[in-house]
Amino acid sequence: MKRRFISGATCPGCGQIDKIYVLKDDEHESMHCSQCNYIETKTDESGEIEIGEWAPVKLPDK
Repeated sequence: MKRRFISGATCPGCGQIDKIYVLKDDEHESMHCSQCNYIETKTDESGEIEIGEWAPVKLPDK
């Protein structure tokens, strides 16, 4: 399994920045928070695991 931290991402659970990482293996991809143990598994409309990329997030200009 590969762990990749996502710079600038905000956790939907606790609201902290830079605590989100993605775990990816051959069959599954999920997003986790290292602070509050929030977990989100990537699925498609049928509820099946979808293999692919996460949608890019546009951060506001500072």
